[in-house]
Amino acid sequence: MKHSLLTVLLCTLFSFSLFSQVQPQAGDALGDLCSDPEACNYNSLPFALNGLEETCYYYQWAIPINSAEIEGPALYICQGEEIPEGYTVPVEQECLSLIIENDTYCYQVSWDSICQDAFDACVDFGLGCGDPSSCNFSQETYNLSEFCEYEQWYIPNLDVILIESPAVLACDAPSGYILADECCVQQVLLSNSFCGDGFWAGLCQSAYEECVFDNTGCTNPADCNYDETACIDDGSCFGRYGCTYPDACNYDGLATVDDGSCEYPGCTDPEALNFEPFAPCNSLFPGDVLGLKGIGGGGPIINGACIYAPENEECVGDLDGDDIVGSADLTIFLSNFGNNCSPIIIVD
Repeated sequence: MKHSLLTVLLCTLFSFSLFSQVQPQAGDALGDLCSDPEACNYNSLPFALNGLEETCYYYQWAIPINSAEIEGPALYICQGEEIPEGYTVPVEQECLSLIIENDTYCYQVSWDSICQDAFDACVDFGLGCGDPSSCNFSQETYNLSEFCEYEQWYIPNLDVILIESPAVLACDAPSGYILADECCVQQVLLSNSFCGDGFWAGLCQSAYEECVFDNTGCTNPADCNYDETACIDDGSCFGRYGCTYPDACNYDGLATVDDGSCEYPGCTDPEALNFEPFAPCNSLFPGDVLGLKGIGGGGPIINGACIYAPENEECVGDLDGDDIVGSADLTIFLSNFGNNCSPIIIVD
């Protein structure tokens, strides 16, 4: 009872205090003269600019200067805000964004040596494909799958090739061949292997054209209306299921339809007052300041999502950490009056 009441009070004050610090407000130091919705100081009021010069600030990634000394995640902060102690904002923001997108551990948990090594490789060697099975494999590069190019199916252009030629899987189109739909080619080969082992005859071409004409639909498995029987995408895909809440542990930036799968963060430090043992990840907010001292300057220590006991023990009776012994402290005391905080000893 004692800890739960105090935790509720501190969590309420913490949420208001931290939210007001990390959300840019109109008229604050960042300014409110920006009409770009992508900016962190965007002002939607039509009279905000009123002919004045526009100044926009945007979010950027900050990472620990030395990941071995600071066990903290990458932080998303707004330009113009104070950079947390021990952090830096590299100019190679594209590399940071790609690495974090491919490995959310670097943002949700910690920017460790794996994240740093990937960032260094991206900066030193650039972006490319590191898959040896690809057509454009490059060993000295930061590997991103979207940069990889793989073999594709090509079929003879029967208007050009008169010789008997099969369908082929290659990195580049052979002379006289045209790029084909992989799904339909594979369907043709499954029903008639001669089209690949022998040559692409008129029968093969007819079966292929029938597939292209009939088997249309949404071919993206991530979309809501995915059709597993379709070979040709007809542009009908309309959405992707996933968690659409940006502050959730499992946020999916590509999802357009929330499926209720969001897992919400909390404090994962057992030493904190607001420890949540079943929280899937630690709360992270853009602009978190490690070691930020909260309410009244002598109140709880706010470290990211966690709240710790006040360092100031000189103000006896200050239960809410505001450096004043007042009615709020009396309310807390009376609410807990009568609690037995010591073990009961029974003497026979």
